Amino acid sequence: MTTITITIEVPDGAAVDVRTREPDDAEPVNEEPPGERSRSTHPLEAKARRILAEDSREAAHAALIDTFIERCTTELGLRCYAPETGTRRYVNVKPSFKRPRVAYIYPRTARVGVFIDPKYAADFPTADVITNNDVPVRVGFYLHTSQAVDDAIKAMKIHLSGDIR
Repeated sequence: MTTITITIEVPDGAAVDVRTREPDDAEPVNEEPPGERSRSTHPLEAKARRILAEDSREAAHAALIDTFIERCTTELGLRCYAPETGTRRYVNVKPSFKRPRVAYIYPRTARVGVFIDPKYAADFPTADVITNNDVPVRVGFYLHTSQAVDDAIKAMKIHLSGDIR
């Protein structure tokens, strides 16, 4: 831990509000959630770990989500974070806090949404098109099979190559 001392001169009676926070590129906290996923070695931020542990209902799907996350971190160099604000129950997959997300995971359904042009859904047998107000916006995968995990990783490589939309 680094200690930084800052001296600020202010007029008598002036109020000073000092706050600290982790830098945007800080390493994720390596806290273990209670339960089955506590043996996991994924570099997930603590809140994301809790969401994954609490919301993955089926053991088979939880194992495939673990595999997906492991491949995201080791093969693609991505990190997993819970949303920075609010109580939304999904996990973002992104290069760092300041960079746009590549995908998101809803652990309750084991669904991954990848931010690439929906036209790519046709290239993957396990993909479907995710719409917003009936407009195709991205490609989705239900991580119910190993093939779906493979396809989602390949789709994320498309995003990382720059062909987002």
